[in-house]
Amino acid sequence: MELRALDVRGRLLARHVLTALGWNASTSLSWRLETDHIVLSPSEASRLRLADGRLWLPAAARHRVGLAAGHRVVLLADAVESELSVYPVAVVASLLRLHSSAEGSGN
Repeated sequence: MELRALDVRGRLLARHVLTALGWNASTSLSWRLETDHIVLSPSEASRLRLADGRLWLPAAARHRVGLAAGHRVVLLADAVESELSVYPVAVVASLLRLHSSAEGSGN
């Protein structure tokens, strides 16, 4: 897991999670949108590639989950499924508030 910020081109530095997943510059990636986050996985049919430990998130994906330059994201690697989930910090904060509320009410 890493916390990173997007640059103006939709890139983010993600060396640690990329290494944990065994992904490198030759890894082609596809992406899909979930309700509130982006999921990346290896795909030979894609032109999306890694560059120097940096990951580029396509504009369409960024816009669908409300990400812009400077926004922070939580990167969550799943080595078993070989997937990387990209969550906007606002989504993670909302989930933590819900969890905290549920604990406070005894649920």
